[in-house]
Amino acid sequence: MIFNVVKIPFTIKYTIEANTKISYMASHTRRALFSRNATLLAAGLAIVGAFVAYSCSQAKSKQEEQPKSDEYRGSKCIILTPRVREVINLKSILKTNAVVLLPPGVLLHEEDIDEGNSYKVIPCDSWKGVWACVRHLRFDSLLLNSNSIPDTIPHDIARYVSQMVEL
Repeated sequence: MIFNVVKIPFTIKYTIEANTKISYMASHTRRALFSRNATLLAAGLAIVGAFVAYSCSQAKSKQEEQPKSDEYRGSKCIILTPRVREVINLKSILKTNAVVLLPPGVLLHEEDIDEGNSYKVIPCDSWKGVWACVRHLRFDSLLLNSNSIPDTIPHDIARYVSQMVEL
């Protein structure tokens, strides 16, 4: 008689009878299989629940970051000449998404800006530097007074700025 022994995963007890029949008695009963399946299901649900909770928390934090009023939307660049300084309130503008470019000859006093917003003020040594900043930073709107700019506004500035607002 030739006996074929077959290896099957899990721990299996087998008996070989005389007529070459192999009867299997699995050590995993129905209760053990049910327990394993229940554990896998619980782990899967825990992973899905954690993913949903993480997604909800990320969505809430993104909503909190977005400004609530229209004055905060869009990036603004202000070329601060003496005439523009008379028209705008610099402290309130710097609280929004705005950057102030200081052309040559224009100075700011420390009381004009808050310490937390001082990084939004960029002093420029020349008008070429002012236009280079406008080109490089690509703002949504450019606020300026063209009468107080000694040179002409470069023609290509319109490609880098969505709108130009005359003050």
